[in-house]
Parts: sequence; C-alpha cells; structure tokens
Amino acid sequence: MIVVFGGYGTFGAHVARALAAVGLPVRIAGWDRERASRFATGLGPGHESVAADANDAGSCARALAGAHVAVHCAGPFSAMSLALPEACLTAGAHFVDIADDRGWFRRLAALDSRFRERGLTAVAGASSLPGISGALARIAARKLPAVEQARITLFIGNRNPKGDAAVRAAAGQLGLPFPAP
Repeated sequence: MIVVFGGYGTFGAHVARALAAVGLPVRIAGWDRERASRFATGLGPGHESVAADANDAGSCARALAGAHVAVHCAGPFSAMSLALPEACLTAGAHFVDIADDRGWFRRLAALDSRFRERGLTAVAGASSLPGISGALARIAARKLPAVEQARITLFIGNRNPKGDAAVRAAAGQLGLPFPAP
C-alpha cells in the first residue's frame, strides 16, 4: 500500500492517479475525510482513504498502518513539520516528497542517517523543482563545454490549477540561486 498525503490536491491527485494506473494500491490521505473517500472511490476498487494531517504524528501513524511507502504532496513544505517522515521511520515505510523548499530539505537531511540505519529510502524533491530541472541541468552540462551558470525558469503548472502551496513555494524562492556541484 502506498499512502499519498494530500492525495486529492492538485499535485497529489496526479501522483495518486499515476500510481493507481500502474496497478498499485493507493490510500488517499488528507484533512477532509469525505474528499479523500470520494477521490479514492474514483480511482477504482482496491483503493482506500483516511483522514490525516501530515503535521500530526499520531494521524500520520494511523494513515501509515500497513503501508510500505508514503508520498508527501501536502505542502507548502516551508510550513511542514517532520511528523510524516518521522512516522515513516517508526512504521518502516519509505518516504518520497515533492518538496521545493530549501528549509525543508535541510530539516529532512537531518533524518538521513536514521533512514539509512533502518534500510529505508527517503527521496526529497521528486518534482519539477529541483528534481526534473536538476536532471535537465546535468544533461546540458554533459553536452556543452564548460558550464559555469545556468538559469532555469519554471512556470507553475502551465494549464493545471495553481494551488496555494505551489504559489507560495515559488514566490519564496524568487531570485535565490540553487548552488549545485
């Protein structure tokens, strides 16, 4: 079972649908029990829902019962606690997020050794920024002569709805460089 926190939100819904489309059982977790239930039902048989708050350790623990992986799509990550990744450590579940916030990355990195000790994977930034943009920069660097600086511009969601979390996260990064090796 894969639990998608924020699974009925703008980005979480895309993630949940993609997982369900390849036959993986998905549990939709979000504050609104009814919305989570409707969304899970729309995914088809074998999918579940649970009311959960990614900032509450007990709520996360209940949502993760029997799960192998948690996907954190419930931003904005600048305002998130480490309750969900901590609950993953306790539950023995792998962790993936779509974060794009530097502060979040620093806080999550502090848990790296604990994930490693448990034999668990924690993947941060599995989204357009920094995940996809970083991969594109690496490809460009291999194909071009000495690259000293790159400017990457991303537009939030193109034709997708712009969620509050995505807008706040993008605005919080304006004008700040992303140092990379």
